[in-house]
Amino acid sequence: MPCLLDGPKFWVDPGYSWTAWPGIFIANGWQWANYKDPEVVFKLLWRKVPSDFWQHFDSEKNLVNRLPDVAHIAEKSANYRLVRNYFEARGCPYTALMATTYDLRNSSECQEFTSAISQGIHEPESIWFMKPSNGKGGAGIRVLPASRIVPKNQEHSFCSSKAISKNKFVIQESISPLTLVHGSRFHVRGYLLIVSTSPYIALFRNGFALRAFHPAHPFVNSEHPDVLLSLPLEQYITHTSFQESHPEFSYGEHWWTFSKLRQYFVHDTKLGESAFEEMLDSLKKQVLLTSDILLPHNAKRAGIYSFLSLDFMIKEDLTPILLETNHVPLLAVQENMWPERVVEDFKVMNEILQIVHGYKSGKPIDELLVSSDWTLLHDQSKSPEYRYAPPMGSCNSD
Repeated sequence: MPCLLDGPKFWVDPGYSWTAWPGIFIANGWQWANYKDPEVVFKLLWRKVPSDFWQHFDSEKNLVNRLPDVAHIAEKSANYRLVRNYFEARGCPYTALMATTYDLRNSSECQEFTSAISQGIHEPESIWFMKPSNGKGGAGIRVLPASRIVPKNQEHSFCSSKAISKNKFVIQESISPLTLVHGSRFHVRGYLLIVSTSPYIALFRNGFALRAFHPAHPFVNSEHPDVLLSLPLEQYITHTSFQESHPEFSYGEHWWTFSKLRQYFVHDTKLGESAFEEMLDSLKKQVLLTSDILLPHNAKRAGIYSFLSLDFMIKEDLTPILLETNHVPLLAVQENMWPERVVEDFKVMNEILQIVHGYKSGKPIDELLVSSDWTLLHDQSKSPEYRYAPPMGSCNSD
């Protein structure tokens, strides 16, 4: 794939899981340079290395790949708290963006959850995901019906158990009913690129979909069909690490481009292309709304850009419901990753650099978007209004 920039230079922090990226950059015409080289157009950072790096970036208004103080973006409990506070301040249900959630580390919320189960507010057969707040890739998730998480007559001991009190868990109700692909669950990823924070310019790009191979229904005992025997993680969790154990696993059938998802909507279901466009438009709104909730406003200053990924499940009514966010997407590339996925990830990375570098060089954002797959969500320099208004429904908003 040809480079989109003319002779670009990059610098990569050797930390985290980015060891495969330098080789990919170099193979595509990039040059690895010292981070202080004035011609370096992309500085890829993960951890807060010596402070003079950051002082240099800020004082010279060089490119930084993420906004400061956004580690909470990857923490599920912090995401949930920000989303809930945002909606409740506007008199709205936060379930317009996120599934019903409780922070089990918070004693009052844990008691609220157990009370809701014992009082029948949540059905005993309702399915819940118990997730480590800082877990990645589906690691550590348990999928259980409410009756197993909080057994009858044990509501008061649940929150004081060591497994709950000593760990950071959130628990989320399974979203139902969902739009399915070949009868199985899937989630979609969208990318958010903040080209500038002053003025605020936000772009959206289609990412991909990850689908499960197991059908989306519980396993039951044929002799006792009313008794739920097991909830296989592979049925509920669409991450690759869970799906690749399936005997029929194929990366090409697990990782779908949005073009392939569109074709499924058009040809393989009764939904049609109009439903896909409705879903995509809703996804853009939810991405912009999520960024408005999660990103700190005091970080919006010149010289900063950031790109995020956001994962959503799609309800049957085509409403995207937020699963999780990632403030360092595209970067955990592995040398054994499916080649088409690596090519696509590099294409996204190249587009990001072309747009950000071009904007910093004085080119209009509209001109930079002509030859890219990014869509303008919001441009503060043109209008204070959102191009995609947050989907607040009948709720009051500022």
